[in-house]
Amino acid sequence: MSAATRIEDVRGADASRTFLLVLFAAALAVRIGAMFALDTPSIGRGASAWNFGHEPACIAQALLDGRGYTDPWGKGTDATAWLTPPYPLFLAACLKWCGGVNGGVAALVMLVQSVASALTAVLLVALGREVGSARVGKLAGWLFALYPIAVSNAVQLVWDTTFVACFLTVVVIALLRVRSAASAARAGLAFGALLMLNPAPLSLVPVAAV
Repeated sequence: MSAATRIEDVRGADASRTFLLVLFAAALAVRIGAMFALDTPSIGRGASAWNFGHEPACIAQALLDGRGYTDPWGKGTDATAWLTPPYPLFLAACLKWCGGVNGGVAALVMLVQSVASALTAVLLVALGREVGSARVGKLAGWLFALYPIAVSNAVQLVWDTTFVACFLTVVVIALLRVRSAASAARAGLAFGALLMLNPAPLSLVPVAAV
C-alpha cells in the first residue's frame, strides 16, 4: 500500500468519525431540546410511581422500599413476572439516586434514554455498512435522529422502548457479522441479553433463522 493510499484511508476514517460524532450530537441535541421545550420532566413532579411510569416505576418503587420484585400496579400486590427485571432495576437506581419520584428523576431517565436513542442513530449507520450500503445507513441514521416518534419515546415515555430499539440494532449487526463459532456465540449472547430486557424480539427468530 502506497503512502498516498494510507493517507486517504486515514482521511476517510477521520471523516467517518466526524460524521458519526455530528450525528450523535445532533440526535442528542434534538432530544434534549424536545425535553426542555415540552417540559417532559414535569411528569415526575408530585406524581405517584404509577402516574410517573406505570408498571416499571411501581416495581422500581417496591424494590426501593425493600418489598422485592412486586406490586406492578401500585396496589400492594405480591411477586410479579409482569416485566423482565432490567428496566425496573434501572428505574430503581434512578429513583434512589434522585430521592424518589420527582422532576429530577424524570429528567435523569429521559436523559439516559436520549443518549441510548442518539446511539441508535449511530448504530444504524453501522448497520447500513454491514448490508453493503453506507449511504443508506447514513440516511437511516439521520432519519432516526429526527424521527418524531423516536424523539417522543426517549423524552416522553417511561418504558423500555428506546433501550430495546438500541439493543435490537446491536443484535442485528452482531448477527450480520457472524463468521465463526465465536462470533455466533457473541451474537447469541447479545440476543439473550436483548430478550432479558424485553422478550418481544423473540418473534424475530424465524426471520433471523432465514
